[in-house]
Amino acid sequence: MWTRLVSSYDFSDPAGAETLWLLCDAESRRSQLSDAIAADGKCRGDWIKLELALRAYITKSFEKLGFEPVRSPGRPPIGGLGITSWDK
Repeated sequence: MWTRLVSSYDFSDPAGAETLWLLCDAESRRSQLSDAIAADGKCRGDWIKLELALRAYITKSFEKLGFEPVRSPGRPPIGGLGITSWDK
């Protein structure tokens, strides 16, 4: 992940580079934890909570670096498909 991101974007500020380093470290730990959960075969709530916390940290770190999440189109507004009112 580190090589791919550094080669694609400019992280010239030290804080951005450190955030990216911590983000990549968290992704590595999340990947190892995910593999351990899959290998164990048991549902361990504390491991799953930790994996979810790492995912949240990674997502927030990407946002701090200025990356925007991909948003789904969602529900069209009223009138978007020829519907003018729900009261009819």
